[in-house]
Amino acid sequence: MNTFLAFLAQHWLLSTLFIIAFCWLIFEESRHQGLGGARQSPQGVTHLINREDAVIVDLRDANAFRDGAIAKSINIPYPQLNQNLVQLEKFKDRPIILVDAMGQQSAQVMHKLKKHGFAKLFLLGGGLSAWKKAGLPLKKN
Repeated sequence: MNTFLAFLAQHWLLSTLFIIAFCWLIFEESRHQGLGGARQSPQGVTHLINREDAVIVDLRDANAFRDGAIAKSINIPYPQLNQNLVQLEKFKDRPIILVDAMGQQSAQVMHKLKKHGFAKLFLLGGGLSAWKKAGLPLKKN
């Protein structure tokens, strides 16, 4: 125990940074879980698509969407989400999977959709890059 305390005293900056990073990680994970949705693996997403008729909403820009997207996904670029909420209203009772390039913007969109009464929201963990890494097919539009 004395050795541990001596280490902390000698490396107080590293110890502080570690504690801050750890707390930030816990905060971010609890915030994402608190939004009511769950991160899904690519396999979990395929299960939702095949068994629960989930709707995939691709949040990337139109050019990235044309270069390759999950089959039957709807492209609503993140900056245009507010103007296109009406387009999603008909899917309110179905699971909605939010997809972006690397899984960074989808949590913000989930929060917005929760405020508008959408209940069954999921994120593709790691975004479309995780889908590609899993070797799953993309459709060019």
